[in-house]
Amino acid sequence: MRLYEYGHERFGVAQAEVYWAKLFDHFELIARFPYGFEAVDHYKLGYRRSTFDAHRIFYRIQSGTVEIMAILGRQNERDWFDPGVPPYSPSTKSNSFPNVSSSP
Repeated sequence: MRLYEYGHERFGVAQAEVYWAKLFDHFELIARFPYGFEAVDHYKLGYRRSTFDAHRIFYRIQSGTVEIMAILGRQNERDWFDPGVPPYSPSTKSNSFPNVSSSP
């Protein structure tokens, strides 16, 4: 709901409504083709990621049901999965991801 409120405040009611409707259309696409999107086991075992506009949707499939776990905008994905890790800096020599718990 915060996503809708942000869109409403920043872009107005009409644009927020359009974005919200398209986001739910994208949820329907994920539900129809849950295995059609990238697996991101390097973050969390069993998670998948789909990109919609400026957002990344993280979900998992449990007993045939798609569970949306997070919708991230410009936040750093790594920070969401492991808040104790400093944000990635392009000046570092390695861009590898840290070990993240693989338990669901």
